[in-house]
Amino acid sequence: MPKIEQTIMAFTSAYFNLAKLSAGGHDLIFGGQFQKETDRVLKKIKVVDSRLAETKKDFYELKPGTKISGARDGWTKLTFMDYGRGRLYNEAVNLTYSFGGSRVDQKIAVLAGFKIIKDNFPDADRPDQPAFDGQIYQDDNGGIKLLSYGSAELELSAKIAAFTPDYFDRSALAAYFYAIINNQTANREEVILAIYGLASLNEPVLLLLNDYAKINNLPPLDKIYLALAALNIGDEITARQLYNDVLSADGEVSQPYSRLKIDDKNNDNNIRATALAAILAAGLGDVKGEQFWQYAIDNRPADWLLNLEEIGYLKKLLPSLPAGAAKFTLNLNGQTISRELKRWETYSLMADNQGLASLSFSAVQGRVGLIAEYQAPVSALANSKYISVNKKYFVNGKEAGQFKQGDIVEIRLYPRLNSQALKGDYEIIDILPSGLRLVTSPYVYGLNYSCDVWHPAEVNGQSLNFNLGPDWNKYSCHGDYFRYYAYAAGPGGYTVEPALIQSVKSRQMKSYSSYDKINVSQ
Repeated sequence: MPKIEQTIMAFTSAYFNLAKLSAGGHDLIFGGQFQKETDRVLKKIKVVDSRLAETKKDFYELKPGTKISGARDGWTKLTFMDYGRGRLYNEAVNLTYSFGGSRVDQKIAVLAGFKIIKDNFPDADRPDQPAFDGQIYQDDNGGIKLLSYGSAELELSAKIAAFTPDYFDRSALAAYFYAIINNQTANREEVILAIYGLASLNEPVLLLLNDYAKINNLPPLDKIYLALAALNIGDEITARQLYNDVLSADGEVSQPYSRLKIDDKNNDNNIRATALAAILAAGLGDVKGEQFWQYAIDNRPADWLLNLEEIGYLKKLLPSLPAGAAKFTLNLNGQTISRELKRWETYSLMADNQGLASLSFSAVQGRVGLIAEYQAPVSALANSKYISVNKKYFVNGKEAGQFKQGDIVEIRLYPRLNSQALKGDYEIIDILPSGLRLVTSPYVYGLNYSCDVWHPAEVNGQSLNFNLGPDWNKYSCHGDYFRYYAYAAGPGGYTVEPALIQSVKSRQMKSYSSYDKINVSQ
């Protein structure tokens, strides 16, 4: 860089136009001279191509020799968990708390929860299960009613036959399904549900099942029910073929979730299909089953129960998982640590890049899961079609991109989450251009507080993190944006890097605003 000189008066500011600098470290030497006196100051700076960063979560199943990737600069959080049967213990316990309701799926959930605990966690201390009379929920035709005073429901009856038939008259339930199959007015969907119920009761319906599986252009939900029927009757080949058909046509992945998207308008139907796909995948030994199930329970509507699906999922998955506690030993920077994790216990630690390079594992027993969470540079601006964020700059209430030094700049962020977006919390990361500085106390500048003026939850240099709850727009004065303030500090032209909106639960669900330019003049 060439030497640049200016002659200025004392106690006044001087500005230097820097040449374009390459990425990496640079030394800037500032010298001053007055008469015979001189002084110099060295300032080290780092030039980066971009300050854009995103949070990544990588999952590993621990084995000796597993190598963990993480942050190149900064820290990586490592969280270890029991990934065997123990992690599902709380789900089984939660089922036992459903007895207060009057619906049959609430009553059955308690009984099934106790049985699952007894069969899979024999050392657990649980009280005796309550009494239950299934006859009051089974009508004269053998079908199952949601409420004791209601009418039989076919889909409910099929799920009961698949997950908890022993609490009811199995013969009467089978007769109910046969009556539907033999009913000339029954539609395709009804017959497929009846086939599912009969297959779950070990009735000889394989030939009929295969006939329906060959129908062209079956809706995805019909294919799922036929696949579950095939799995329950022992035809794993047909079950896997139907499962793969649905997965290739309607499957979506946003780690740590997978889901089936079968309805563009009503996400409840997607959740319903995804919960059933979790049961099917668990029965077929596909690890996507856990991703399906996590999506279903994290996104279910508040007034919708998944008790029966949860019973089916646990019954399919638990036998494939090792019993007992998960154990492992790790060596980090020469320090040896041994841990035993029981029933969804976790253990966390922080490691820098040097620590990750030294990290090794041994004496792994059971299944141990590991999540590595860290900040990484953005490699590509991949935008989700379900969420978005836009950014605008204002001065004195007017949108602007040209500012004068000392201007107070209002930055508005416009998040959008449509009905298909994941439920839960989101994070917005906005990077202030280098010529702007965050206003931390707006009242000092005569700015009034209001419900749409937000303060960052975290400030890291020019990077600002905002937490976005599910109902954020209910507490904003304008409903479609929130804002914060900065002041124009340094003259020059600056790149406006995109703001990032990202799901806290699924780091792959993210979107960026666009690049822009601003200018600050003296």
